[in-house]
Amino acid sequence: MNRKALFLFSILFLLICSWPAALWAQDVKAMEREANSTLRSAQNMMFSGKLEESDAALKKVADLLDAIRAQDPESSQLRSLDQRLQRQRTDLDRRMPATAAPPPETRPAPGAAAERRPDPGEQPRALPRNTRQEMMTLNRALQSLETTEKDRLERIQAGDAHHMQQMESTMKRIREKLDELPDLFAQVLDTAEKDGITDHPDITDAKARIDEVTAWAEREMASARAFVENFEARRAAAASDAQELRKRFEEHNDRYFTPIGNLRFAYQSEDIHKAFTLLEEYSGVKPKLEKIIADYEAKYGSTRRDIEQSTGSMENVYPWQNFKEKMQDMESVPIQLAAKIKEIIESDLAMLERRHDFYRISSHDNIQKLAGFQKKYAPNAPAVENLEKLLAEDLKKYEARIDLRTWPACKGTRPDRSAALKYFQDTWGKDPKRNYTVLSTVITGDWSVQKRDITGRPVMYGLPVLLAVQTPEDRSRGLARVFILTARNPESANAKMAPPFTSDTVGDSYFIRAKNVK
Repeated sequence: MNRKALFLFSILFLLICSWPAALWAQDVKAMEREANSTLRSAQNMMFSGKLEESDAALKKVADLLDAIRAQDPESSQLRSLDQRLQRQRTDLDRRMPATAAPPPETRPAPGAAAERRPDPGEQPRALPRNTRQEMMTLNRALQSLETTEKDRLERIQAGDAHHMQQMESTMKRIREKLDELPDLFAQVLDTAEKDGITDHPDITDAKARIDEVTAWAEREMASARAFVENFEARRAAAASDAQELRKRFEEHNDRYFTPIGNLRFAYQSEDIHKAFTLLEEYSGVKPKLEKIIADYEAKYGSTRRDIEQSTGSMENVYPWQNFKEKMQDMESVPIQLAAKIKEIIESDLAMLERRHDFYRISSHDNIQKLAGFQKKYAPNAPAVENLEKLLAEDLKKYEARIDLRTWPACKGTRPDRSAALKYFQDTWGKDPKRNYTVLSTVITGDWSVQKRDITGRPVMYGLPVLLAVQTPEDRSRGLARVFILTARNPESANAKMAPPFTSDTVGDSYFIRAKNVK
């Protein structure tokens, strides 16, 4: 065999001989990793109360260590894994029920000292520094969930608009914190193992606290989400209700609130009459409006804050607020109008003696009507004292003045008087707007020039007369209306002081007893 062939044969022989050893070393490392992972799982199961599962896992670890010991008695991981197995077995045995079957013997690592069982009444020693640091990190994460995130969830379920808008980001953040807890607890366990601590009340309490916080967070997140979904449905219904309320408000605002508000400071009795007429109409629909508002408040609250929170929008507050303010405002209108009525009545009373005959009695009627409004709608408001007495005294003066009036003797010719009567019968007596019955005329003076041309020559003459007429109402009161007039003949270049009459001008007028007209 040549030298080159001998060299290749040697290399091949060494590879064949070393392959089983490499494969064997690889199997030992895999078993060490599996033992380490199973020990961690067993400890987690023990802290979660899964004692039987933890016991089975420890038995599996014992078998793995036996296999490692058989293949590589000098394994660098064997002693450490065996010590951890012994500690966890001791911890698990203390937790197992008294009736449980005794655990199989475990084989201590060579040279390992048996651990002392702590006295049940003995206070646990403090966690080592490294484990304590990891526990603080875990506790901070738990506290964040128990305080900050809990407050956010509570605010969502209290209807806080801002926090409801932020719900998705809040849920995402809580989920991330919850997902982080198992890793943080695993870090505590790993560090505790390195510190030689496998059974400590703080670790047990931490696991229980994680379970409690996780269960609470899941429950409250579900409740918060359900609340928001329900709230969205209620908000849509509230928007519809608010829109209907807004429609009702606009309708009644146009019909009552705005017109009455504009008329409350009116000075004319006609406007005040109109205001009270609208108020009377409004009083008929007011109970219906009150029920509409009461129904809205029963659903969404009776304050601005309550309605905004329960509906999620100030837009749903405004129609309710407008209705409340306007209806409240209507309550003061009768008092304001009553004050205005008192002012008008006092002014009208002072003016009665200077009133024209034709309007003096109607002034009485208007005063009594205003007083009736005041009595009906604002009975407790200050009113004019002794009103009926004052009106009766004025009526007495008015009647006495009429009684003194007489019909004068005629100062013109009979033809002129007859022509004047005929003219007024054909004009005033036939005017449907006036509804007058012509009673008589009388000439009260001489002819006068009514119009001249550019040279100053008369082109129209007129004759002063009194005209007595009656309306049906006058007839029922035994009165006649007297008008002081000038009956005029047509304009002409050859005008004369003689009928026919074709126009007239009106001066003053007054009442007279019809029986005195001749």
